[in-house]
Amino acid sequence: MEEIPSVRDFFANIDDHMVHKNLKKVNATFQWCVGGDGGGDWHMVVADNAYELHEGVHADPTVTFTVSATDYLEIINGRMDGRMAVLRKKMRLDGKRMAAMKMAKFLPQRKAK
Repeated sequence: MEEIPSVRDFFANIDDHMVHKNLKKVNATFQWCVGGDGGGDWHMVVADNAYELHEGVHADPTVTFTVSATDYLEIINGRMDGRMAVLRKKMRLDGKRMAAMKMAKFLPQRKAK
């Protein structure tokens, strides 16, 4: 599996990482606030077995992930487990944790080489 070079590249090509069949019964808005060089804000609205990704901050997300660009690159490339990142306070999760668990099914963590 090829290395994801940047957070922006990950979000630009997010469809390549999605498991579409696992979008069923998910109705939630996911917000990423990625700080530092190479970061940005993105949100994904999931409803009716489909999703829309937008750059920027959503007014009322179901769950928000706040993380540095450096740490998020480690997570999306499979070198840091997302759950462990939360436990180690490398990533903050605000909102409904159940939504975050559902996200892990349609946007699964990659495994490092």
